[in-house]
Amino acid sequence: MTLFNYNNNVPFTTNNPSVDQPQMLINTQSISGIVAVDHIGFSANNGGTHVQTTFVSSTTPTPPTGVASVAYPTNGIAAPTIPNYAFQNANSIFLLNSIRAFALFQSAAGPVTTFLNQFGFASISGSNTLYNLTVNANVVTGNNVIVFASMNATSGLVPIYAFAGGVLGIQIPLAAIGVNISVMLLQA
Repeated sequence: MTLFNYNNNVPFTTNNPSVDQPQMLINTQSISGIVAVDHIGFSANNGGTHVQTTFVSSTTPTPPTGVASVAYPTNGIAAPTIPNYAFQNANSIFLLNSIRAFALFQSAAGPVTTFLNQFGFASISGSNTLYNLTVNANVVTGNNVIVFASMNATSGLVPIYAFAGGVLGIQIPLAAIGVNISVMLLQA
């Protein structure tokens, strides 16, 4: 982290402001630097808007009460050294980054190599009734994931899935060719 110097009590009440000008310049530069850490800085379009939120460590805040709430990084569950991002209110704690990957693709008799929509997956391959979706590196830790898989077919057809080594295998009934299949991976 950057050290931002700041001079308290400047300008001092009994000083001529010109005497305190060097300290006021340091304060102005520090304020500008602090604002620019996670925000669009001064003299720019959308100045003051968040660019990102940076946390230097995981923390466990005091539980909020009433209508108060807090968002914070906390130790991961599957990988304790990798922080999770949590939201906490008076009711509970909710992990905001539990959704690790999702995808939507359409089954086909021939090869399927593209997603209709996806996040966190690197590729898809397969055809007919069996598809393999490979997650991007570091999206999940190990094989302990929760999988939601569904398809928009009628008659209650449900995909069967298995996850190992970063690959989500989806098997669908033959009667489901040409339907949309949605999958989502969660991990705490």
